[in-house]
This record gives sequence, C-alpha cells and structure tokens, in this order.
Amino acid sequence: MLLIVAFVIALFDVVSWSAFAWSLPLLFVADTLRLWNKYLGIMNLAHTRNVGKLPSQAKPHGTVLLLLGYIEDVAYNLTWASLIYLDPPRELLVTARMVRYKFGRKGHGPETGWRLTMTNYFCDAWLDPFDHHESGKHVRP
Repeated sequence: MLLIVAFVIALFDVVSWSAFAWSLPLLFVADTLRLWNKYLGIMNLAHTRNVGKLPSQAKPHGTVLLLLGYIEDVAYNLTWASLIYLDPPRELLVTARMVRYKFGRKGHGPETGWRLTMTNYFCDAWLDPFDHHESGKHVRP
C-alpha cells in the first residue's frame, strides 16, 4: 500500500526517483509489518468470535479491520508478493497464491522449487502459529 503511494508521489515529481528507489527497502518492511499486524488482529478476532466471546460492540470495528486487511492484502499481492515470488498474480489474495504454490491448482501440480520452500517458511514461521483454525494451518486446500 505504501509502495503505491510512494510511486504516485515520485510520478508527480514531489520526490526524486532516486529517493523513491532508496526508500524501497523501508517501504517493503513497513508494508510487510502492516499486513502481518492486520493478520494477527483478524486471527485474534476470529478466534474470539469462534469461542463466543466477541462483544457486539467490537463487531463493527472488526468488520472495518477485515475490509482494510483485504484491501492491503490485494495491494501487497499485486506489488510485493509479485516481486518476492517473481511471478505475476493469478489470484487476488496472498493466501490464494500460497495455496497454489503449496497444493497446485486444477490441472497443475504444486510447486516443487524455491517458491514452495519460501511458502512453507512463511506458513511455518509467520502464519500457522497464529491461525486458530482446527487444522492449525492457514494455507490449506
């Protein structure tokens, strides 16, 4: 999301292109942490709802958080995830992309190379420990 904003700012010559290029690593880290932070919040809200402890006052705020999370997920998938995986998006969300790498899609098998290795790392270290789904896995077929 921040990448898109910075690109538009550079496009209109508010900052130089070299300043934009130097800011890319910082933008990557900031966007990644923002998306992961939203993921943690949404997973916590989902768990609280599933055990029946989500107060009705929190539902509207949770819905807004979920919608913002979807928007940021789409933006991240179109930008950073495409750069990380060196693969244009064929899905809207990063999770759907990871499902394709891990389990394949109709008519195609799963990835077997470095994309699968990266997906497994992201799932094992950053997603699965915080997903309270009964399978314990965030990326599942």
